[in-house]
Amino acid sequence: MVSTKDELSSFVALKGQQGLSEFRLKALVELIKRDFPDINSINCEDFFFCSLSEESKELRIQTEDRLSKILKAQVVKKELEADQFILIPRIGTISPWSSKATDILSNAGLKPLKRIEKGLCFSLDTQSDLKEKSIIEIGQKIYDRMTQAVITTVVDAQKLFKQTQPKPVLRIDIQGKGKKSLQEVNSSLGLAL
Repeated sequence: MVSTKDELSSFVALKGQQGLSEFRLKALVELIKRDFPDINSINCEDFFFCSLSEESKELRIQTEDRLSKILKAQVVKKELEADQFILIPRIGTISPWSSKATDILSNAGLKPLKRIEKGLCFSLDTQSDLKEKSIIEIGQKIYDRMTQAVITTVVDAQKLFKQTQPKPVLRIDIQGKGKKSLQEVNSSLGLAL
């Protein structure tokens, strides 16, 4: 089973139903084939990642069972295959889907649920073996870099729930240095000002 525990919570992944329509998958294959002609087809399934409060093993199992029924999903018991990758919300963000789904599930009585996020797991049917670097490149061809990240293991999705301290606010002396200060910050932070 792909699940882990830290001091205050446990992580559970569930695999759901087909994530994208056949029409959308066909369009993605055409896009990917431009740079990776060995790709025959692509499949996509919903993946759900949950952070549960660690109250008791029995309560965690009951919560996993209820989540499986509600989401029409199964707890993931193994890692991804070599030809798979997952698009998840960008690390350090909470997606709008997560906010709403977490509220709904908590109000439905799933109190141990701290947060749920949704990802899309893509499986590639290819004529050749792809290296992890190529798998990530394929994921980057179809992801939204502003809102999503590409991962190649289920365990990497745990990063979605890691809470870190925010960085301090950066102050720019526009009055003292003028336009030059904005240009320096633009360059050093990689902004597109």
